[in-house]
Amino acid sequence: MGAVATAANSIVDADINFTLTGGTGADSITVGGGDDTIDFTSDAAADTFFFADANGSDSIINFDDDEDFLSFANITADGTIAELAVANDAGTTLATTTISSANTIVYVIDTDATELGTNIAAVISDFTSMSVVATFLNSADGVVTSDTANKTDFFIINDGSVATAAYVYVLEDNNDGITTVQAAELTLIGTITTDAAIDTGDTLIA
Repeated sequence: MGAVATAANSIVDADINFTLTGGTGADSITVGGGDDTIDFTSDAAADTFFFADANGSDSIINFDDDEDFLSFANITADGTIAELAVANDAGTTLATTTISSANTIVYVIDTDATELGTNIAAVISDFTSMSVVATFLNSADGVVTSDTANKTDFFIINDGSVATAAYVYVLEDNNDGITTVQAAELTLIGTITTDAAIDTGDTLIA
């Protein structure tokens, strides 16, 4: 699918790999199970990308920080859904991130430059490798899962080496008796090319 009209558009796709180019209006795009490429274009309108339960691995380009949005409003949440900023700049001291067994959280991590909560370098060498991403999430003051079957949470991780890149993962707990993040529990659902780091001001939960 090519460029859409200049007015605001609402687009819902199916389980096909689409390439969608937004117009100059405020576009609203809901994806299906395909691995889609969404080009928001560099306009002055607030475009919104809606993640879905049956999401593929989508690429969103020309995402304008503080203008466009990543929405989790269509996700079937466990309990209530909330967002939480994780400030890891320069090894900021953090407490362990303990995931709730009851509620879905969208965690937004500002950088992968160091281990979580230390100043030890821990750059993610391959954001498409779930083993590498899991190692980062488990580092230092890392993530403790609830070990609750099918519990779903999300992580947005900004690339500290490439300021215009961020990645979105879903964590689905497999209740395996292990409370560290396992590679098999992670799925990359979004690759974002942006003009600045993604923060909680760029996400919507309702």
